[in-house]
Amino acid sequence: MESVEENLRQARQVIERARHAAQHAVADAELNVRRNPFFAVGAGAIAGVVVGGLLGFGVGWFTRR
Repeated sequence: MESVEENLRQARQVIERARHAAQHAVADAELNVRRNPFFAVGAGAIAGVVVGGLLGFGVGWFTRR
């Protein structure tokens, strides 16, 4: 029974570390956007064009007869 409790404790620690890492990543991203807003908007626009183009191409490719 102790090994189950130990595994549960370790799993909780891993989850907690992952949560902290995600919070730090979000804070870093927010800071970078605040420092370089035009770059962030440009990168988002380029990513949108690329994803939209790929989706459009994929839909056209698979729906052709």
